[in-house]
Amino acid sequence: MEVKCKTQHTLPLEELTEFQGNLKERDSVDVGKIIKSIRKHGFSFPFFVWNHDAINHVLDGHGRLLALKQMANEGENIPELPIVYVDCRDEADAKELLLKLNSQYGKMTAESMREFLGDLEIEFDDLAIPDGFMDFSIPFEVKETVGDDEVPEVKEEEEPDSKPGQIYELGPHRLMCGDFTNPEDVVRGRKI
Repeated sequence: MEVKCKTQHTLPLEELTEFQGNLKERDSVDVGKIIKSIRKHGFSFPFFVWNHDAINHVLDGHGRLLALKQMANEGENIPELPIVYVDCRDEADAKELLLKLNSQYGKMTAESMREFLGDLEIEFDDLAIPDGFMDFSIPFEVKETVGDDEVPEVKEEEEPDSKPGQIYELGPHRLMCGDFTNPEDVVRGRKI
């Protein structure tokens, strides 16, 4: 494994301790994608570490930490890793910084991604794009579509076909009839 960034400090993998717990859900597919990225691009970004009570808590890079541990368990040699020490007053300060590192201020769109990438070819299957799927097949100029839908007449006096909790399959997609101001519906909607 090639390390492609330099910092003032490095640590061996076994001296790094995860700090995030179960804040983010990752499965073996996610970890596999991170391993693939490390093997393709090298270890390109340092870990941010809070050293407290002689423990090196990783504030940023938990997915890479999991991937590196798996690679080491599979017999791969992991060199000392670049780190940047981050000063935190206490655990609460460290957790707040971790959340800020993982927060997303701003939004990527398909159009902004196209502009950023230009003619570059990128393997999107290996990326977790914020807000999920972006359809890059939609042209830059969205044509006006007002008035081109045939909408059936709604008969207010009739009982609706849809019932709360009902799930519709639309090709590979799912649509749930529910109230997304209701936390139970939100949880159920995320699971479909």
